[in-house]
Amino acid sequence: MTAAEYMVELLLDGPVRLDEAELRAALRERVGGVEVVDAGERIWVHVAGVRAPRRGVDAPYGVVIEACRARESDDELEAALAQTWDWPEARATVERCAAVMRVRDRFAGELEAARRLDAFHRVVDAVAACAGARAVHWRPSARVIDARAIVRRFAAYGPLGAALNVRQFRVGEGMLLDTVGLAALGLPDVECRFAGVPPERVAALVGGCAEYLVRHGDVIRDGETLDRTAERWTCRRAEAMVGPRRTVLAVEPRRTRRARSAV
Repeated sequence: MTAAEYMVELLLDGPVRLDEAELRAALRERVGGVEVVDAGERIWVHVAGVRAPRRGVDAPYGVVIEACRARESDDELEAALAQTWDWPEARATVERCAAVMRVRDRFAGELEAARRLDAFHRVVDAVAACAGARAVHWRPSARVIDARAIVRRFAAYGPLGAALNVRQFRVGEGMLLDTVGLAALGLPDVECRFAGVPPERVAALVGGCAEYLVRHGDVIRDGETLDRTAERWTCRRAEAMVGPRRTVLAVEPRRTRRARSAV
């Protein structure tokens, strides 16, 4: 998956075929004007109110809904379940699901991340409601969410409600917190290796940095800081310490002279 394509999988009790009229009504309720083209194995959705630049030309934001298929063993789904902490019923719900439906956008890599996520969340919510989905494997962020909570999560947490996962690992005598989800949007993920600092404070810092990147783009440069506290968390580009392989913005506590502030 690249920044030009963003994909999630809906998990269902069994195979379903979407009713085109019902889907069109659900989409119009959530995103306004749409064009829906049923091509048999795929349904194309074009959102009239969202323009996605591509090679210098603006076109309607497009999403592809693939036909249902049987759910198979999936190592990525298993890993996502292991990193899903905020939905205790996730594993039991997924185990009851026998079918998968993929929803992905195409050629939207130049669309600003926050706008893209807003439109994508709304389309996925409409499809999930029409398909009777139980869960969503949000593959870019390596997590599983309740299909009934897509809009609620977006309202509560903004564009990263489902699209970001903050993970925690023990590294030597310290800890590592990192994000998964931004790389699929063409942005660096964020990681911080630390010791002697409350993890919840670092989680807030890392999450705040991720939200800043989504809303403003890849604008934080090496040597800039994330806050103005006594501990100056300085940024630098690096390869991720924990997979998947990707570029991250590593933030490190420094007590030296103040660097330029980014956030």
